[in-house]
Amino acid sequence: MTINIFETLALLVLFLIFGYYLNNKVKFLHDNYIPAPVIGGTIFSILLIILSNFMNFNIEYGDLGPVAMGIFIGSIGFRFTYHIFKTTISKTLKYFLIVMVIVIIQNLVSFSLGELFNKSIYERAILGSIGFMGDYSLTSPITDLILKTEHANLLKNISDVTLYLGVIGVILTFKLFLKKKVNLEHNTKVPNVLLSPRKFLNYLGILLFIALVGLLPYFINNSKIFTTAGGPLLVGIFTRWVIDKYIENKDIEIDNWIVNFIGNFSLSILLISVFSKANPFAIFNIDLYSLFICIVQVTWLIAFSVLIIFKIYKKDALASYIAAGTVGFSIGIPPSTMSVIQNLTEVEGAQPYFLFIVPPGAAWLITIINPIEVLIFMKLFGG
Repeated sequence: MTINIFETLALLVLFLIFGYYLNNKVKFLHDNYIPAPVIGGTIFSILLIILSNFMNFNIEYGDLGPVAMGIFIGSIGFRFTYHIFKTTISKTLKYFLIVMVIVIIQNLVSFSLGELFNKSIYERAILGSIGFMGDYSLTSPITDLILKTEHANLLKNISDVTLYLGVIGVILTFKLFLKKKVNLEHNTKVPNVLLSPRKFLNYLGILLFIALVGLLPYFINNSKIFTTAGGPLLVGIFTRWVIDKYIENKDIEIDNWIVNFIGNFSLSILLISVFSKANPFAIFNIDLYSLFICIVQVTWLIAFSVLIIFKIYKKDALASYIAAGTVGFSIGIPPSTMSVIQNLTEVEGAQPYFLFIVPPGAAWLITIINPIEVLIFMKLFGG
């Protein structure tokens, strides 16, 4: 039995709606910022695991993930006016440097402890920034090699474990260590967006154009620079600047909240597809040493985010979002963290500059540097 991509999309939307319903009705889920895509996707995944014991079926996802990622990241770029660029560029570059330091520490922890416990060079890489910092599939030269070894299952299980650890890490960091330290009363409240069909299609058309053009390098030659994040972000920025500079019709005014609405919906589709494919029980498939390393990595990262990153960004509400977001972006894939932040903003209000500081550094630029740093560590430790 094969479920084609259109049927898959319909199922994902239904489970996404169910996730929003549970998030709204169950106080624990709402108060702890647990995103609807995580809820719906996890339920979908568990049902698939159960059904697989009784029947054989194949679910086609096609390019749904990359396209949804492209629309979401493109929506960030399209909100990136020249004024915002000038205001945030120094903070963004500073954040990129911070994330580079995090990658180094992750690998120092994994490779050093791996040396102490006589683990293979591949296990050390998996339990370092390959498995923790973002989407491991983006570091294909290394992961292609690992997937040909006996450690392929460990790589897959760690990627599923970190997917959930990233979500939990953001929530715990914000609720336990940061929320009481800042004043959230002045956060921007997210308005309810009412769209006419024509206006919705106009904005959707622009974002689809940005996503498809931005994804061309990825689809054509699997570009490691213009990735599913990098390409759409740059095309989105360029498109916005062209519109702002050369379209002089004053009747045209871009509503960033509409762009935000469409981008967040694409993010939800991306994330529920990711969680629907993940194994929520993967933590029971890894050995005690790997679990120990996961605990160590999460612990020092939370401490680093609360004690250092929060201070670097002036200990205000924006800093609390950046610090909490760093925990998620450094554990698992970036969209999972963005979904938590999306849910957090719906409850506590938005810090719009967060989008222009964290995702460019942690969802794009680091994917270029991460493989290089891992290769250096592998060489240093005899790989």
